[in-house]
Amino acid sequence: MSTDLDPQGDRRVDAFLRSWTDLASPGQSHLLAEQVLVGTEAGATVIGRDAFVDAARARLAQAGRRDAARMTGWEALVVGEGLLLVTATWAIDAAGCVTLVSDFLLQKASDSGLQCVAYLPRQDVTTLLPSEA
Repeated sequence: MSTDLDPQGDRRVDAFLRSWTDLASPGQSHLLAEQVLVGTEAGATVIGRDAFVDAARARLAQAGRRDAARMTGWEALVVGEGLLLVTATWAIDAAGCVTLVSDFLLQKASDSGLQCVAYLPRQDVTTLLPSEA
């Protein structure tokens, strides 16, 4: 957790990240802004909310595991009015306890939660998981 946030901010970040692992489930698209900037090794691109959710569902189907990732920690930095830069760490036990790191730029949403406006996965999780035979 971050000392830059008040306890309510800490709870919002924690709730967002715990919900993030269910992004492919129905009713979770509210976690994303209408357009999300996504960074990869190849560069950055803006992706619409529906396309992002579709990609999350495809990745889930490819991985073949629903609850493979579990959050192990996070840090947040307030970077502007209503904006947070969050770095989260995750573990995937099924892959021999692989550690993943993701960065998010989150904004306050109208429902007092948080929405992702930019996402930087530091690894491609599908390349780290053992293939299903």
